[in-house]
Amino acid sequence: GIVLAVVTLLSSVMPTFAATTQDITVTATGEFVSFSSNASNYNFGTVATSSTTNTSAGWALLTNTSSVSTNISVKMLAGTWTSTGAGWTHSDTAAGANTAAMKVATGNTSTWQTSSFITTAGVNLVTSLAANTNYITGLSLLAPTSFTDGATNNNTIRLTIVAQ
Repeated sequence: GIVLAVVTLLSSVMPTFAATTQDITVTATGEFVSFSSNASNYNFGTVATSSTTNTSAGWALLTNTSSVSTNISVKMLAGTWTSTGAGWTHSDTAAGANTAAMKVATGNTSTWQTSSFITTAGVNLVTSLAANTNYITGLSLLAPTSFTDGATNNNTIRLTIVAQ
């Protein structure tokens, strides 16, 4: 009886041991943003004054290869077209004397249904483009209403993709 009383007393005073650590696995996935385009340049050729010359509206195929939904914007990089001659000025709104403007097809279709002027500040081409989704677009050149010379003129547009 005494041994049983001592064992009972000691077991009530002795601490009970339980788990003192817990491992928790944490996981995160990086937001990967990337896209590709099947187009890298385009030559409108010789254009007449006051003409509008288009690529097909489905000329450029953009593929959102990101892991997330994205927005794509487009902008004209220079306010002045480079040339061996006088050069053209870029307008964000309309063509004029020695001044060209450009539009981008915004309908994600192979026909010219909607478009926006390409500005030097940039405009949204598409918002909420789902991951691994294609978008088709094209370019439209609004030629100057008059030319100082017949030299070739060049400018660059930039497409930028960002996570939504």
